[in-house]
Parts: sequence; structure tokens; C-alpha cells
Amino acid sequence: MKSKKKLSISTKLAFRFTFILSAVVILLTLIFHRVQLADLNYQRSQELNLSTSITSKAYKNYIKKNHNHDSFSMGRVPKHLTYTVYDISSGKNKIIATNAEEILFLPLTSEKAKIYTQKSFGDTKDLKIIYVAYPIDEYPNIIVQTWIDLQNDSLYTIRHNMPRMILAMLIPILVICYFIAWLIAKRIMKPVVKMTEAAKHISSSNLDSLIPLKNNGDEIDQLAMTFNDLFKRLKIDFDRERQFTSDVSHELKTPVAVILGQANLLRRWGKDDPAQLDKSIGTIISETKSMEAIIQNLLQMTRIESGRILPSKEEFLLSELTSKIQQELPVLDNSAEINFDFDDSLKIITDFELLHQVLMIVISNSLKFCPKPIVLNFKAASQKDSITISFSDNGPGFKESTLPHVFERFYRGDDAHTRSAGGSGLGLSIAQTIVESLGGTITASNDEMTKGAKLTVSLP
Repeated sequence: MKSKKKLSISTKLAFRFTFILSAVVILLTLIFHRVQLADLNYQRSQELNLSTSITSKAYKNYIKKNHNHDSFSMGRVPKHLTYTVYDISSGKNKIIATNAEEILFLPLTSEKAKIYTQKSFGDTKDLKIIYVAYPIDEYPNIIVQTWIDLQNDSLYTIRHNMPRMILAMLIPILVICYFIAWLIAKRIMKPVVKMTEAAKHISSSNLDSLIPLKNNGDEIDQLAMTFNDLFKRLKIDFDRERQFTSDVSHELKTPVAVILGQANLLRRWGKDDPAQLDKSIGTIISETKSMEAIIQNLLQMTRIESGRILPSKEEFLLSELTSKIQQELPVLDNSAEINFDFDDSLKIITDFELLHQVLMIVISNSLKFCPKPIVLNFKAASQKDSITISFSDNGPGFKESTLPHVFERFYRGDDAHTRSAGGSGLGLSIAQTIVESLGGTITASNDEMTKGAKLTVSLP
């Protein structure tokens, strides 16, 4: 089944523009038509009132001179005006004077004209007139009515048919406007089409390819810059993930190779050599634990970054946390010494267990790479909106070239940070991930006094 071809944005914009333009023109035409008809009716009302007034004066002058209205008639009357003067005193409408071919008695009005319509009147199909009809002041039984036949009024016909004429002219104008709008929209969308084509050819292998800019500073350039920024960020993420995959492969390659080598030794000589058997089994167990630690650390980082491990905030004394650390330190190294410097009443609101894990990672990092006797310094202070915790040791510290990469996964830049020292190079990366999930920051530096490594955690 063929997919239905969708309209292009240029066509849609042209259609919308034409539709809106049509609606606006029709609305303005109707408003203009109403205003024109109202103005015409007002002019006709003024003309009818003037004609009725003249007829009333003529009648009154005639009565004063002749005392009889039997032979009253108007002189010259405009052809488009029809008048009738009739007497209602006898209960019947008695015609006094008229120029109408067909007599029509209309309801009385005030000085404001009214429109009267009647179907199938006389020889014409329909009757539509505007008229006034009211009695003469001094002779209330004498009614004067004047009207204008709107069906035969050329000015009224022109104004009445004006919407049709405008709409008839509007059709070719709208067609022209549609094509003009389509050309303009297509021209405007042309850079977007080029951007789309350029984006189609960008993949994970060439994210450094950027969409060209016109440097006009308009919205199209803003869109292109936004896409370019997106591609740059994606490239950084892809490069980081590629490096991460490479590092994971490298880290797991060594223990797998060791395990495979020891397994081959067992197959060749381990059955007859108890010493070799014990050594190989011990090595296999050690390397397996190393692999397990790497996998567990990666899983924890993934869970924290994906939000599956959510920190639970609680208020506690910092001294409670340091007491727990002080009890656990001898298990890790009974010769290590730790000095605490903070106010015993200092409180913190965060996740107790996650912060404890961060601090233990920092301590373990120092224990691995510091010469004995190891001396650790723990300081904490409360500021306006945050609390700062710093750890420093008496080790060799970080090299200047190493500092920007301390928190990278599997990074071992220092000479001291070798595989023989233990660990997978994930500890400080995990610490950074946890601290960020707590809404804080962690930085690495060298202590000015001891010249040893210093890690500073700042939490809200």
C-alpha cells in the first residue's frame, strides 16, 4: 500500500495565508457593505423626509387658498420618488393625490424611514421599498407617504451587489496571492530543507560535520546553531561512551586473560602439582572478584545516573557519620590516623548512606596510594547555603596533568595509580556520580600544607 504523500510546509503555509486573507477580505467586505447600506438608508431617509415635508407644506398652502383638497396635486416630483396623500377621516382611505401606478397604503412611521417588502406585488416579482408615512401637523387625518423603490434604485443595486462583485474579483486575486505566498514560503523554507538534507548525512561516525550558517542572525541561523550545538554535545557523549566501552573492554580483558592463563596451567600441571593448583585457584578467585567489583561499580553508577537509585534526605549530625567512619577505618588499615576538624553541633540534610559511601571511597583512595604511616585530615564547615567537607592525605598528591582527569572512569594517570595498587579506576567516578545525585559538587586538588591529595565535597 502506497503511503499518502503529505503536503509540504510551503504548500500548507500558502494555503493558510490564502485562507486567512480570504476570511479577512470577506469580513471587511461584509462590514463595508453594512456601513454602505446603512449610509445609503440614512441618505434615502433624509431625502424622503424632505420630500414628505415639501408635500405637507404644499398641501397646507393649497388648503389655505382653496379650502378644498379635491383638485390638489404636486407639481414636479423626482421620478424615483413615489408619493401618496390620502384622507382617513371617513374610516376609509380616500386618495387625495398620488403619482403611484399601484396604490399602496403603508403602516405609519416616525420620521425615521422603514424598509417594506412584499412578495409578488403587481407586475414585479417582489417589492422592496424604503418609505416614510405620517400625518400632517395641522391635519392629523391627512397622511402623506413617500417611498423609493429599491429594486429600481441603481445606487442601491450597486451597493447591494457589491459583495458579489468583490468576491468575484477576489477569486483570481486569491489564486495569485496563493502562488506568491507559496513562492515566498518555499524561499523561506529553502535553508530548512538544506539543513534537513545535511542532517540526514550526519551519523555517529561524522558528528563533527556541522550545518552551514548564513550568518544572517535570523531564526534559521538560530535553528542551525542549535542543531550544531546538539551535534557537538552528542559527539562528546559518543566519544565518552566509546572511550568508556574501550576502557571497560581493556579492564575486563586483563582479568579474563589471567583467568584463561591460570586455567591452562591447571589443565597442564595443576592436577599433579598441589602448589600450582592452589596458586591458580587463588589467582582465578582474585581476578573474578576484581571483575565482579568492576561490574557492580558500573551497575551502581548506571542506576544512579538513570534515577533508579533516588537519594532520601534526612537531617543528622555530621558527628554521627564521622563516628561510623572512625569505627570502620581500623578494618581497612589499623595504622592509619584520621584527624577531624569541625563543630560537633554541625548538622546536614542529605542521604546518610550515600554520603558515607562517598567518604569511604575517598578514604580508600588515599589508603591505596599513600605511603605509611598514613595521616588523613577531615574538615567540615557550614556556609550560607551549603556545607563543605574536605579530605586530604599525606601522600604524593595529584600531578597537574592528572587533575583534569581524576573523575574519569578507569583513568590512572599517576605513576602510583597502577593496577598493582588495586582498584579499577572507578572509585572517584562513582563518588562524583553520587555527589551530583545529592545536588552537590566534588573537586580535586593538592593540599597547600601537606602537598597531598585533597578532595572537597560541597553539598546544599
